[in-house]
Amino acid sequence: MEEMIKDFSEDIFLKEKVDFGILNAMDDWVRVVDRDERTIFINKKMANEFAIDLKYSVELSNLGEEIIETLPESFSSFTFKTKKAQSKEILLNDRAMKVKSSPIFNRKNEVIGAVEVFSDIENELGIRRSLFKTHKKVAYDIALANKIQHTLLPKKRVINGSYFDYIYRPSEHLSGDIFDVFKIDDDKLGIYIADVVGHGISAAMLTVFVKISFLDIVEDYGTTSTKLVMGELKTRFQNLQLDDSIYLTGFFAIYSKKEKTLTYSNAGHNAPPIVKRSNKTEFLDITGLPISNILPDYEYKEAQVTLNSGDRLVLYTDGLVEFKNYENEEYGTHRIMESVEKKGNVIENILIGTSDFSWNTISDDIAILVLKIGE
Repeated sequence: MEEMIKDFSEDIFLKEKVDFGILNAMDDWVRVVDRDERTIFINKKMANEFAIDLKYSVELSNLGEEIIETLPESFSSFTFKTKKAQSKEILLNDRAMKVKSSPIFNRKNEVIGAVEVFSDIENELGIRRSLFKTHKKVAYDIALANKIQHTLLPKKRVINGSYFDYIYRPSEHLSGDIFDVFKIDDDKLGIYIADVVGHGISAAMLTVFVKISFLDIVEDYGTTSTKLVMGELKTRFQNLQLDDSIYLTGFFAIYSKKEKTLTYSNAGHNAPPIVKRSNKTEFLDITGLPISNILPDYEYKEAQVTLNSGDRLVLYTDGLVEFKNYENEEYGTHRIMESVEKKGNVIENILIGTSDFSWNTISDDIAILVLKIGE
């Protein structure tokens, strides 16, 4: 045994001029093994750990077999077979360690040994466990928020004689899109669609704010003025004192069954609603600034159109407009208009149109709402 170690040591140190001295400066344990996976060298860090006295030599040629056997077994079998480095995580003396074995080549490109580096990963594993627990909790919170957000979605139903349908496709677990049709009184319906910038928990929480605010403002003010509702929504949003990067866009309308009129205002919602009639289909174009903290004081505009029985109001978010194909071309409002103009179910026509346009997965939230005016 001693003669073999001396011969191998001589081959490495003399013929190949390998200097292992630098390994003593490493904080990790380091061991060198020969082709037969016998220990040739350990650095001082490893020697101290196993209480091996290496005052006079860092080579093991003067140590007995019983001392060498106190060291962990070699992990270099794969390294010798493949001539490639390998690493694995092990439990050694109740400590989590990562062992990396790297081949040592001679001048003929033959593997004559391997260097094994043992790294203590207890702290790393602790961080991993902590991150896992945090991730698990966040995942639970997101799943719960997703469930709550879905309960906020309206029911597809007949309300005040008109029927509304919708489709809702968030790009992630949580969405920044919110919409609703709600009863103001026996004559009037409130209709809105809004898009909060971003995704995730913050955007989802703001959709709750939007839903509550619209209902609360209409109830408190008893107004039929959509521009005043938008102005009050902006004021309440600004009172939240959120970061300047956070904003929302929206469209709000009030439909009067008695008057057959739709009064509406737009707060920067760049997905213009569409009205489909039996003989004409048109965009409801009206300008307005997004609701944010950094834009100047602004009085929203208000417009009105007539809607008769059988007419349809189509609302959607910009995720549909900006949906792209593999050529990076946007779906665009003109394609949405083409789908709406076709006979049949409006939502189904739009979905068929987007499917024909691209098989891409959506990168933004998409919401489409259709209100069919009743008698």
